[in-house]
Amino acid sequence: MLLAVLCHDLGKGYTPEAELPGHPGHEGNGVRHVNALIDRWPGLADARARMLAQHTAALHLTVRRTDELRPGTLAQLYDRHFRQRDYPVDLFARAIAADSAGRLGMQATGAAVRREVAQFLERLRAVCGAVDAAALRERYGDDLEAFRTALHEARARAVASDRRAEAGQE
Repeated sequence: MLLAVLCHDLGKGYTPEAELPGHPGHEGNGVRHVNALIDRWPGLADARARMLAQHTAALHLTVRRTDELRPGTLAQLYDRHFRQRDYPVDLFARAIAADSAGRLGMQATGAAVRREVAQFLERLRAVCGAVDAAALRERYGDDLEAFRTALHEARARAVASDRRAEAGQE
């Protein structure tokens, strides 16, 4: 987790001068620099630590605004990042919380951010994980593309339904 926290903003150092003082896109751009650092220092991180550092760099702002994201985008986040059965939810949440609490005057936000991120991830994983992928796979047989599309759509519908239920609209 320490590596993830230390490396989450590596992309900021590569912001073009014309875009300063902001750092647009530093999250996604930082992933390649995380990889370069880990590649340069063999033994610094195992595959799990690398993944946590990559995800923290790429998603440290995104997971703080999940209420703004569409259900399809959330389903995509699940598929690309959080689907792994043994995903280190708590470590990821702690790394995001460290980013928040490390800002001047924001020290007190760490525990709340950690709790919010962990709850969000656990809920997303439960909702998307409850979709019966095996039944969909059986329905679409050898048409892998149709299966993937149907699975994504089913997960997006599940997220949308969960949001409505949480808001008391169902």
